[in-house]
Amino acid sequence: MDKVNSKMDPMGRAIADYHKTKKASKLRVFSPMFEEDEIPLTTLFRSYDSMPKIERKALDLARLLLEVKFSAIHRISATFSRMRKV
Repeated sequence: MDKVNSKMDPMGRAIADYHKTKKASKLRVFSPMFEEDEIPLTTLFRSYDSMPKIERKALDLARLLLEVKFSAIHRISATFSRMRKV
């Protein structure tokens, strides 16, 4: 695995460090879209059941969307495969 350049990706470095050491820390987030915030890194590694209901719903919808997308890709691929055989 490539080393993470902490100057280029401080968020990635913080996440990788927490995953490796399991030492809890906070991640400071800056964005022009909202005020500065701190996120406990344990939040990024929590279980589905420990998430708020709205976050679980968002994940469920994202999974459904991916299932639909991959199903459509599979059907299109199978159609093109049959067309090439003709």
